Amino acid sequence: SSSSSSSSSSSYSAVPPPSDISSHFLDDPNWMTDNRNRLWNARLRSRRPNSRFSWTSTLVAANVLMYAVQVFNPRVTQLGVKLSDQILRGEELYRLITPVFLHGSIIHLFTNMYS
Repeated sequence: SSSSSSSSSSSYSAVPPPSDISSHFLDDPNWMTDNRNRLWNARLRSRRPNSRFSWTSTLVAANVLMYAVQVFNPRVTQLGVKLSDQILRGEELYRLITPVFLHGSIIHLFTNMYS
């Protein structure tokens, strides 16, 4: 039994470590300005969309608007609530998204918007 385990372990080859580990992109003093090294743009102005409002303010406004609609027309809550059985049957798939915009109280809304 020991020969079978040694033969299986001998067929396993570990991935060799990188040959050059002497430098890292963070060691370069120009890493913030070199676009080849970054996955994101650190300048806040250029990260904003070409519209007047950011994604965050748009989502906050959508949540506040939806809460106002819920207060004045409680039936909206029933139209948007998550119903797992219908979703699992492939019906009313919009119910996967609409619960995100439903809030039970003003405290619930503000807590979600703050976090």
